[in-house]
This record gives sequence, C-alpha cells and structure tokens, in this order.
Amino acid sequence: MINTPKMLQTKQDIDNAIANAGTAIEKAKIIDFLNGLIESAYQYDFDRNLGDTESPDGAEPDYIVVENTDMKTNVTTRQQLKRAENTTARLFNLGYQVADVQSLIISLEA
Repeated sequence: MINTPKMLQTKQDIDNAIANAGTAIEKAKIIDFLNGLIESAYQYDFDRNLGDTESPDGAEPDYIVVENTDMKTNVTTRQQLKRAENTTARLFNLGYQVADVQSLIISLEA
C-alpha cells in the first residue's frame, strides 16, 4: 500500500493522495489541504475609501472593511477591500482551477 506523502508538492502527489485515500482520517487531511489551496487562491485588494457610516458595496467574503488610524494625526479612515483571485497562488501553479478543487472535495466527501 502506498502512503500519502507528508508534503503534497505536485499535482501528481495530490492526485495520488486522493486515489490512495482509504480511511476517513486520510480523506479529512486531504480535504483540509484542498480547502487551504482554495483559501489561498484569493486576496483582498483596495477598492475605495468609505465614509464613516457608509456600508460596503457587498457582503463578506466578497467585500471587507478595514479601519486604519494614522498614528501622527489620529485620523481613522475606512477602506473597502474587494476579494480577487490571486493568479500566482499555489493552486493555479499546480494546474488546478478553484472549481476543479471544489469538485475533488465533493468526491472525497461522498
């Protein structure tokens, strides 16, 4: 029997780990790894400044609001950040798309 490598570094490693995942614990570890790939495929980029009581343009996780206080002037600004794909993320470097990994997760959970 082939064991799952401790470090999944290539698409082939991941495919082999999925193919050889026999126990629920092995499947859960792979699912956690795949969820991590999906989470790291996104980043938040500055979109625009918001007024003091202005709501963001959408709900989380697509938009988040951060507050920054300038230490010299003690002025707080609210900024809206928009979720975007990080095209240099490991998921894409491995040759996957988000939908591919979501499909793998669904097949492991079945």
